[in-house]
Order: sequence, then structure tokens, then C-alpha cells
Amino acid sequence: MELYLMQHGQALSEEQDTQRHLSPEGKTQIERTAIALKKISVAFDLMISSPKARARESAEIIANTLSYPLNEIKITDTLNPNSSPEDFINFLTGFKNRERVFIAGHLPSLHNIALHLLCESCSISIKFEMGGVLRIDIERLPTHQGVLRYYLLPEQFDLISK
Repeated sequence: MELYLMQHGQALSEEQDTQRHLSPEGKTQIERTAIALKKISVAFDLMISSPKARARESAEIIANTLSYPLNEIKITDTLNPNSSPEDFINFLTGFKNRERVFIAGHLPSLHNIALHLLCESCSISIKFEMGGVLRIDIERLPTHQGVLRYYLLPEQFDLISK
């Protein structure tokens, strides 16, 4: 299974919008990521998002660009910012037959999920950036032996999308 973890795009401040929808810059950022993913021929057979507006909108932009049906995006509280990685892994176990899974969420939960998939008790740090995509390949769930295939930064997606 290929897992593609992405932190949502830049959101409006809580003072501007209590729901924290994507800002215009955040929408542009995710659109560039989506175009770049399409250019490098990435397609998903499952998309999962946090229910929070900024993550959900980010997933929808990716889905629209890659022709993934919006009504098939799975929404789960297990991707909220402080959710446990075990809860998300348990949720993901219900989709073991999927090959390429896109995951839109927040920090620190995305970071914790990545660490959980890569190693059982390691002290590595992954610097997620909004709109960047981390790919981890796994053979089975649950696992602590995933393979980090790449992490593409928003700046790299900007170059690819041009």
C-alpha cells in the first residue's frame, strides 16, 4: 500500500474565520500540489480527510484535479490534530485492499502517524510543510516497518506544476 500524507494548505486565521477554511494562498498552494501530482501520474483509489474545513477543502482540490469523486472521500475524526496514530491505523485497516491512499490532515497527528508507520520507538523528526506530500509504502497493517519513499515540498510541487 502506498500512503500519501499531506498537511492541509494555509488556512485563514481563527479571527478571520472560526471554521478556518483555506486562505486564497492556501487554495493556490494546494492547486499547485494537485497539478504536480497529476503531472507525475499519481492517482488514488482511496482519499481520506479530517473533517476540519482546511483539510477537507485541500482533499477536495486534489480530488477535483485527479478526477476522484468528491462523494467518495472518507472523512474521519481519527485525522484531527491530536488524534492518536493507533486510532487512524485501526480506521485504515478497514481499507486493506486499497493500493494508493491519499491522507489529508493536520499536525501533530500526521507526524505521529508517519512515525508509527516507519518505526516502533524511534526519535526521527519529519518537517511537514503545508501542501507537501510524504509517501510511505507499507506491506501490511498494522506495521512499524514502512518505507519512506519521498517527501516532496511545496516548492518542488511549484516547479513540477509549471
